[in-house]
Amino acid sequence: SDRDSDTYTPLLCSVWSKDAPGFVSDADEVKKALRRVLQATDNKGMIYFDDRSMAEEFQLQLLDEPDFNFVAMVQVVDVVYRNKVCSIGSLLDSVKTPYGKIVFKLLPEGMTRSEEPLDVDIFIHAGALAIKMPNSGRNLRLIAVKSRTRLFGGDICVPLITTETDLRSRKALMGLVESHLSLQDVLSAHQTLRNSLEPQSFRVMSYNRLQLLMTLLIGVMHYETATKDRTKVNHQHISQRPHRGDVARTYFHPQQQPASNNSRYSS
Repeated sequence: SDRDSDTYTPLLCSVWSKDAPGFVSDADEVKKALRRVLQATDNKGMIYFDDRSMAEEFQLQLLDEPDFNFVAMVQVVDVVYRNKVCSIGSLLDSVKTPYGKIVFKLLPEGMTRSEEPLDVDIFIHAGALAIKMPNSGRNLRLIAVKSRTRLFGGDICVPLITTETDLRSRKALMGLVESHLSLQDVLSAHQTLRNSLEPQSFRVMSYNRLQLLMTLLIGVMHYETATKDRTKVNHQHISQRPHRGDVARTYFHPQQQPASNNSRYSS
């Protein structure tokens, strides 16, 4: 998915079996799949992953890959800072966060006391710190993304690790942060399209035939997303503007005048 784009392009669908010849581990299969994508794209772009979409054991192995450029949300890992090995959590308070902006997050019904979807305004501010990985010695940056909202109170800090080291400007740093915020939206769009084609209904008699069917599936998905007005990443949970529609909000909508005590907008 390109930054600031509302579309994405499926490149690869990979399936594997623990009983297949040559199987080493799930993490090894993930790395092989990523290398196929990087080879097809001439090693351009960034790999985005987090602890919601990838297991911790996978994450730690990917962090040490010398040819992967990535932005990763990792909660538990040791890094080297000023020639000392320390945890990410112990460094977060040391990161100055000079760049900030307001974003809007749409919380689905049931996540809060609200009986309707709730659009929350969140102030996020971010900064970066130079670190290294203990095993590879690779130069990385620790990005601290701190957020504050009236709804929950207090600051929430999310650590990101990236191979991008030139983060001395607002555009460079906040561009990576905003791209990472859209990760779950891209995954959701992909899953919606994939599930509409019902891959779980495939019935085949051999492992090789299943792989061929998955190749056909990714070809169909590529066609669907490449055709005008087809699948788009247009239901963002996190947006730079208020979400449209009749939803509860934690702020006054622009140009919306407070009407009465029954108004669904609160400051």
